[in-house]
Amino acid sequence: MSLKELPLLRLLSGGEPLSGESLGRLLGMSRAAVWKQVQQLRQQGYEIESLAGRGYRLVPPLELLNILDLQAALSTVGLHVDLRFSTDSTNRDVLDAFAQDQGHAYMVIAEQQMAGRGRRGRNWVSPLARNFYGSLGWRFDFAASGLAGLSLAVGVGVAQCLESVIGRPIFLKWPNDLVVDAHKLGGILIELAGDASGPCDVVIGLGVNHHGFPEGGGVVDQPVTALQAWGKISRFDLAVKLGMAMADVVSRFDHEGFAAFKSEFIARDGLKDRPLICYQGGRELRGWGRGVAEDGSLLLESSGTIYKVNSGEVSIRVDPAHGLG
Repeated sequence: MSLKELPLLRLLSGGEPLSGESLGRLLGMSRAAVWKQVQQLRQQGYEIESLAGRGYRLVPPLELLNILDLQAALSTVGLHVDLRFSTDSTNRDVLDAFAQDQGHAYMVIAEQQMAGRGRRGRNWVSPLARNFYGSLGWRFDFAASGLAGLSLAVGVGVAQCLESVIGRPIFLKWPNDLVVDAHKLGGILIELAGDASGPCDVVIGLGVNHHGFPEGGGVVDQPVTALQAWGKISRFDLAVKLGMAMADVVSRFDHEGFAAFKSEFIARDGLKDRPLICYQGGRELRGWGRGVAEDGSLLLESSGTIYKVNSGEVSIRVDPAHGLG
């Protein structure tokens, strides 16, 4: 979307009808110019009704975030926050900040991502103002080897946060998926920057489905769900809760490592005692999930032997006859 239509979209985002005259007065433009921008928004997929005698109405309404409110809330846990209306990738934005030595305790939240990424190069579908897309940068004063289990720790912290919101148990599909009632609710993507020998710059990307995806909103490879299925929570409240949860996780992990989170991960391990298929490096290994090791590696039992599987270019599948959660 062109940024020139953003002020109009913000005015219409509440879902209340506004006349062309009122919009023109608020935007400092003619009614004809308002009509032209409405047409441009419609061409971009926004449903804007024309109501006789009442004006224009956006359907459904959008809850757009406010940067000042986000900064006020998350500064209390030591985070510096930026809000992007649209960006290619919040992870990339934080990586760029690290290149300028400004990535530590820096969080980028986006209304929309145009090139969001998941693990193994997959796209993360990111429609406007419907879900949570955010990335947190953190500098750990140790080598990358000390980061083992970080994605699982983040999963635990986020799951605890979301369980308090929806009142449902959330399971973790090693190494980075949040699952509820056998449907994916969100995912985590961790990327490293700087010197692997330390200090180590880490970007933690998080996507959580709030409203879900409109029909045709993108390609996903598994059943998905969204928080709205369990009641109403504002996107602002969600962003603040998740930002605080992520800040708490990295602070604890910095001092205590994965050991502080392992028992909580085990309680939510969606792969334990499930029949699994592991694909890695062109090889296939079938067996049973047996929890995780001290370093967060997946333990897979096959033909009586326990194998350790590290995250990375690996794909884990559960027997289709068995679900998660």
